Amino acid sequence: MSDLLRIAAADLAGAKYYASHETDEVYLNLAGYHCAQAAEKILKAFIISKGVVPPKIHKTYELINFAKNRGMFENVLMPVEKIVVELDAWTSETRYVVNHLASKDRILFSIAVLEDLIEHLLPRETDSIARLKAEVQQNPPGQSKN
Repeated sequence: MSDLLRIAAADLAGAKYYASHETDEVYLNLAGYHCAQAAEKILKAFIISKGVVPPKIHKTYELINFAKNRGMFENVLMPVEKIVVELDAWTSETRYVVNHLASKDRILFSIAVLEDLIEHLLPRETDSIARLKAEVQQNPPGQSKN
């Protein structure tokens, strides 16, 4: 698993933990923030899986548009596209405004969407690693390709 996906999975674990404190708005807001952080990392891992260096931006909306504008958008991203407004609000609003309450139901829905996307990316990552290993075995570093 790539570092980005590992960190995203940790963000989602944090979101689940914070969402378990359903009566405390600060904890729910932290859950939303961690969902947004996970989404950013997952989308960047998706872009990397297409062989493209992701931009240095943090908004999920902009990352989705980046993928669309380069013909990388796939149906698997549609559920994420439907929650980007919330994810982007959770990136900043939930960190500084206590009464910006992230809904527990929406947080749990977002966690499920993001976990599905991680599962979708794992086989690609395994395939990419296998191809890279095969390429290195055929053309070891330091040897010329004659």
